[in-house]
Order: sequence, then structure tokens, then C-alpha cells
Amino acid sequence: MYYRLDRRFFLLATALLLVMQTNALAQSQDLRKFEIAGEFSTLERDGFGQQQTEKGGGVRFTFNLNRIIAFETAGCGFPSQPVLTRLL
Repeated sequence: MYYRLDRRFFLLATALLLVMQTNALAQSQDLRKFEIAGEFSTLERDGFGQQQTEKGGGVRFTFNLNRIIAFETAGCGFPSQPVLTRLL
């Protein structure tokens, strides 16, 4: 009994997904020449018997030549002290 119920549910769910599908518009049509983004990252590592979590940030820059080719560079840093503490 359970086998038939699971099979019917699967067929019904598959049919609904095929009927209700829509076009995904994830990519915009306008092409920007460059993009700049900020990043936040964490790094976990084991050191001397304890686990340490380093927090850091970075920046990413992308230069689009055309719709197919782009140059991208990114840089991240993990300071041992927060930046505001070092400045004070």
C-alpha cells in the first residue's frame, strides 16, 4: 500500500513541477562595464590544541570586456587584531 501511495505522490509532484515551470530570469540583460563588491569571510584553524576563528574582509573587482570574457581579481585579509583596535 505504501509503495503505491509513494509512487502516486511522486508522479503527481513531477507532473505539477512540469506544468508550473517558468523561465528563470537570473541574469540581467544590461551589461555593466565593471563591478565592485565587498566580502566577509571566516577561517577556522586548529592551533596548539584549540580551535581559532579568524575573521576578515576583502574586495572583489570585475572588468567585463564583453558578455563572454571578463577579468576578475579579489583580495582578502585576516588581521589578528580588529582594525579599529589598531588605530586607537
